[in-house]
Amino acid sequence: MARRLIVTAAICLASGAVRAQPAAPTPEEIASARIHFQSGREYFIGKLPRKAFDEFVEAFRLAPRAELLYNRALCLEALGLPAPALACYRAYVAFGEGQPGDAREEAEGRIAELGRRLGRSGRGAACPTTLALEIGTTATTRPMYRQWWPWTILGVGVAAIVGVAVGVSLTRAPSAYTFPAVQ
Repeated sequence: MARRLIVTAAICLASGAVRAQPAAPTPEEIASARIHFQSGREYFIGKLPRKAFDEFVEAFRLAPRAELLYNRALCLEALGLPAPALACYRAYVAFGEGQPGDAREEAEGRIAELGRRLGRSGRGAACPTTLALEIGTTATTRPMYRQWWPWTILGVGVAAIVGVAVGVSLTRAPSAYTFPAVQ
C-alpha cells in the first residue's frame, strides 16, 4: 500500500500534475497594477530608473505580465546593473513564450550582447525584486545628522572661521581701537 502511494506521488510530481497554478488577478489588482505601471513609465521617462523599477516590481506582483519583466530589465540597464538586467531579459523571454513582437526580438538581442559582455557571470541569476543589495544602499538609511561627515565638515568650517577672525584681530594695529576724546 505504501509502495503504491510513493509510486503514484512520484509519477504525479514527474508529470507536473501537482503543480500549483497562480490565481488570476482580480479586476482591482489589474487596475492597481496599471496605476503602478503608469507611475513606473513616468519615472523612467523622467530619468528615475530606481523608482521606475520599484513600480514595475509592484505592478508585476499584482498582475504578472511579461512586459513588466522587460521594463524591469530596461531600468536595471539604466542603473548600470547588467547581470540582473540579463536575468530579467531571460525571464521576459521565458515568461512570454509564443508572444512575437519587436520587444522580444530586442530582448533576445540584448541577451546576446549582455551574455557576451558578462561571459559566465550572468548565468543562473534570477530577476531581482529589490535593488537594496545591488546598488549598495540599505533599506534603513540613517538620517544625515546621525552620520559623521556633515559634522566633520561643519567643525572644519567653524575652525577655519574662528582662525581667520583671531588672526585678523591680532594683526590690527592698537591705534585702530582708540576712541576720540570726549569734550
